[in-house]
Amino acid sequence: GDRSQVTRADAEAVGLHAVQDNIFALLDAVGSRDPRRALFEADKMLEVGGKPDGVAARTFVMLARHLRHLWGAKYLADHRLNGFNLKGGLPPDIQAVLSGEMIGMTVRQSFLLKNLQEQAHGWTYPALADGLRRVLASDMAMKSIPPGTALNALAPADDPASNLRLLVVKLCCPS
Repeated sequence: GDRSQVTRADAEAVGLHAVQDNIFALLDAVGSRDPRRALFEADKMLEVGGKPDGVAARTFVMLARHLRHLWGAKYLADHRLNGFNLKGGLPPDIQAVLSGEMIGMTVRQSFLLKNLQEQAHGWTYPALADGLRRVLASDMAMKSIPPGTALNALAPADDPASNLRLLVVKLCCPS
């Protein structure tokens, strides 16, 4: 245009968007229990991501991973451990209950732990367990596998976009 500077908004307006651009924003929104932002990010992903079933399937994997990270971050916070006081490594009894991925994060990506622990503060262990069950049930419903009666708030299996939207709302707004 007629300006000598290109702004971030200019670049976003003409740049290509991909599902990967929004997945981490969606994960942060769900982790922070922000349903409005989570739905907005889910809709953006569905808009640019191709087939809704593919977007939903990839998102279910990432949501389960994020919930596991929140679980580990909460456990570390409960034991007063964070990325700044782990210079000597994790105590063996703590390592014994964490996944290798979570242990690796405390060593190589401790900067991520602070944000995860802030998000995890808004979750209980039962809510995290329920969230993981919901992700599994949503994935099963999309694949036409009856998930049982434990979770009665699922979208129709033939509508992956609604399934994803319902899942992010249920994760953000526990009953």
